[in-house]
Amino acid sequence: MLTRARLALSVTLLALGLTPAAAFTPESGVWWNPAESGTGLQIEIQDNFMALSGYVFNNNGTPVWVTAQGLLQAGGARFVSSDNRSDGSWLNTFSGGQCIGCPYLGPPVEELGSKGPVVVTFDPNNPTVAVLNWGGRNTLIERYQFYLGRPGDNVPVHTSKMLGEWSAMLDLSNVATPAATDFVGDVLVFDKINTAIAPARSSFEGCRPPDALTTRCSAISNAQNHVVGSFDVDSRRHFFIVTVTRDSAGEPLTCLLYDVRVDTNSFEGGLDGDLQSNNDGGVIPHDCNTGNVFALPAYPVRGFRSASRTQVIDASSAQQRNTAATDFAMEAAKLGVPVPGGNSNGVANDAVSIQTRRNALVTELQQQLSSRYSPPN
Repeated sequence: MLTRARLALSVTLLALGLTPAAAFTPESGVWWNPAESGTGLQIEIQDNFMALSGYVFNNNGTPVWVTAQGLLQAGGARFVSSDNRSDGSWLNTFSGGQCIGCPYLGPPVEELGSKGPVVVTFDPNNPTVAVLNWGGRNTLIERYQFYLGRPGDNVPVHTSKMLGEWSAMLDLSNVATPAATDFVGDVLVFDKINTAIAPARSSFEGCRPPDALTTRCSAISNAQNHVVGSFDVDSRRHFFIVTVTRDSAGEPLTCLLYDVRVDTNSFEGGLDGDLQSNNDGGVIPHDCNTGNVFALPAYPVRGFRSASRTQVIDASSAQQRNTAATDFAMEAAKLGVPVPGGNSNGVANDAVSIQTRRNALVTELQQQLSSRYSPPN
């Protein structure tokens, strides 16, 4: 649970200008105040546009839902209702809508701005935390974590949420010895939790799989490219170390340290514009067992969850796409109308026709590239 001390720390960092220079996007999902359960919000963010739905209650205790939507301000970190209560950015209520399972008789009656203005100010150092002001009252809210921590884990969510597959993009454009490319991809799988030290200090472990299609750790990948990580309370970032190569005796030779801030389904580090790891973290290539690894350059990195915990640990229980497609087709057929993605426009859909159209599109894009090229003087 978030504390007011952590909120105060975030405010202090803002005052000092110690925020990453990279773009900021709050997380979409269900939000709540854990100290005031019973009400909540659904926040959806697309580009710099935010839509909010709240499930709350009237003064007499009857349930009501409200909505507000509009453009984000302050570089994507703040939503503020406009001066026009009818433009949708105020809290709107509705009546006379469709009941569950009933025929659709038309849209509900809108009561624009009936619940007043709303302000949502997101923490730029944590996209899962915000201060909500509605009804003239401030409250601290956070994104609700439904299933990152499960009964029986017996470890903090910041450890259990690492289980799954993560894909990363490393920016090595400032490496002293230039690589073949400025950007390098990586895939890591975490499939187990180690509580040998203590639950509060537990680590997560896994491997670098043999390819991007394998969401499991084999005996070989565990032996060759083992990965182990933990949560650092002081910096509130996650550290994990990848064994890149081993010597002839099998001992770790070269390693890669990730020092990153992990959100629900993404992580990042080193995006503050310098290579000092003590500022914003990053990824640090180093010789394994280096004493002061944080004295080495830390390069920018971004990553995202590319497979769920269930897919990694118990692939048999994760529904395969071909099975899901069959289920969808069966249910969609009951609608009696075309569904998005179907071939209802009369365009030839045989393999040769599709390939011809694809080749034509690629040729068009290649021509656009050529037309925009200007040789240097």
